[in-house]
Amino acid sequence: SSPEELTHFAVILDVKGEGGVLSRLIENYSQLAKSYDYIITLCDVYPQSGKLATRKRRAMKSRQRAGAPGARMIFAVQEIETWFIAEDSHFERIDERLTSDMIKKNTGYDPSADHPQSITHPAQLLGYIYSLVGMGWKKKWYQIERTVAVLDHSYMESRNRQRLFGYRLLCSIMDEYFSVPTKWCSC
Repeated sequence: SSPEELTHFAVILDVKGEGGVLSRLIENYSQLAKSYDYIITLCDVYPQSGKLATRKRRAMKSRQRAGAPGARMIFAVQEIETWFIAEDSHFERIDERLTSDMIKKNTGYDPSADHPQSITHPAQLLGYIYSLVGMGWKKKWYQIERTVAVLDHSYMESRNRQRLFGYRLLCSIMDEYFSVPTKWCSC
């Protein structure tokens, strides 16, 4: 099917690294805005300070005021891995030994009870949890695909939509996206 025949059309742009997401979005914005109703950028905050994240939010709002109403930047609490950890039922689908008790005993973090926003460096914690059963996490595509493939999205939405602001925003945008025929780009 060609993009013109599709009701929903998405393009995912890998910006190759976390440091310049906003600047790359702004660089490519004019071209992207001609073709897409939504431009969604998922952005990690770690290891940046709250001040830098605030500047990024302001820059995105200024971009929206300058004729980019469909541009949205969604900030993970610290890192997108926060969302993976928040879907605590996925650990046992990665490996049956990764129970909440085992994770708590080895990390001090209880994924079934502790709030994921309390995690300072989620990618590091996720890597450590996976290493307990001989697996790794270095944000490689095959590792991302492995994790995303076992996430229970219904559970994730019901449990985390209200407690994780960035996730709630993404769900709201996706609800809007699937309610009307549109085209969007995820950058």
